[in-house]
Amino acid sequence: MISTGRVSVNGIVTTVLGTTVSGDDKVVVDGKSLEAEQLYYFLFNKPARTVTTVSDDRGRKTVLEFFQDIPARLFPVGRLDYNTTGALVITNDGELAYLMTHPSTNLDKTYQVEIAEDFDKKNIIDFETGIMLEEGITAPATIVVRDDHHLSVTIHEGRNREVRRMFEKLGYTVKLLHRSNIGFLSIQPIPLGKYRPLQSNEIEKMKTLCLLRKQTNTYQKK
Repeated sequence: MISTGRVSVNGIVTTVLGTTVSGDDKVVVDGKSLEAEQLYYFLFNKPARTVTTVSDDRGRKTVLEFFQDIPARLFPVGRLDYNTTGALVITNDGELAYLMTHPSTNLDKTYQVEIAEDFDKKNIIDFETGIMLEEGITAPATIVVRDDHHLSVTIHEGRNREVRRMFEKLGYTVKLLHRSNIGFLSIQPIPLGKYRPLQSNEIEKMKTLCLLRKQTNTYQKK
């Protein structure tokens, strides 16, 4: 469309591929103005037995089925396992999703864990120094023992089923797993299966936090 002269920017036809525009520019295609897509941001308390995908070829319920009244193509930021509950950001802002999920951001995520066996406090050091999984050792995690069967674990990696696999590697059976926090965002007091819009200050704070973490970690690697 660009190379055939069907696109104009601020009233001037452009045929240069890769032309950059901003939100202040007026872009017209075939005589019709393009409007900026409205951005939506939600904090969702994911229930169990739902998949964190846009669609599922096995017919399972997806998290986006809870947002059918929102007039936008939303997507989940990151993922939670099928039976894991808790905090999940839903948006159509690709920039925020990229920042939150980029490996160098190392965004903290806190999980509340219930295990079947009594927890041996000797294993605290395993979480704090890293646990060897199939693809390599995990980054240090923070663990708080609430009682013999209930713990809080904070990680900043995005490995598949990471928290479950860490406990299983040490011989524990995870009965319940709930993500209570993403960075500074707490899922309380949102009920399971419900969501709330993120406030503008929360969105800016999250973007700033991710950028700072990304820059800090990049500098430390150098």
